[in-house]
Amino acid sequence: GLDFDVVLKLRSDIEFEQPFDLADFPEVMVGRVLYTQMDMVFLCSRGVARTLISGVPDALRSRAGDERKLLPLDYGRLLLNGGTGNGLPLQVFPDISSPSFRRAVQEDNRWFRSEVQRHRAALEAAHRQAEVQDGFVPIVSGHWRFRNETKEYQYWAKTGKLPRHTDMCSIRHWYYHVHVANPEVFIRGWPRNHPTPLSKMRHYWQCNCEPPDCLPEGWPADRSGRDGSGGSEATASEGRNAGQ
Repeated sequence: GLDFDVVLKLRSDIEFEQPFDLADFPEVMVGRVLYTQMDMVFLCSRGVARTLISGVPDALRSRAGDERKLLPLDYGRLLLNGGTGNGLPLQVFPDISSPSFRRAVQEDNRWFRSEVQRHRAALEAAHRQAEVQDGFVPIVSGHWRFRNETKEYQYWAKTGKLPRHTDMCSIRHWYYHVHVANPEVFIRGWPRNHPTPLSKMRHYWQCNCEPPDCLPEGWPADRSGRDGSGGSEATASEGRNAGQ
């Protein structure tokens, strides 16, 4: 086969309804960037794809374990690779007893980088402390599985289907995999004019890891009313969307 300069990889349940215009991905051939939406689709150069895909099964297996355990984070790299679309608020952070940092991680990701910069010394010190405690310290995360006040957590607790502590979240670990890539890869948000709708042939109309009335932002809301079992509410932040 041929090695093309640009690589597009997507989940089998995503259906693009229009051709791509590479002008909407302006950095793809001039920098080590990855255009991605959660774990559903990404587009990048061949070189970036080699960095990310080579050895990915072994890399993911090496990170398996208790999802409450802190993984190493490069806060300098995190500050350079900012934005609310980079999935990093889904990671597990040490709880440094800062209400403003907790709010930025869990509720308003617009302030995430500024709060990381403000508390960087405390965060890095907490990571060092975690290293001598096998990675376990009090944590804060934007992911619903660590937040018992969210409707996602409460729904799955009610139905007895909460993820086990050892069940890996593909979205969280995909973004972490990009975060630790060497050479470094910079994340860019997926262009809004190239929506990523679910295939009409998909069995589940909603995100299969979420409650039936929880449609991820940007997915077809008209699918949610099937048999009257769903709603059309789209979640407000990526941290609430995650969990596949």
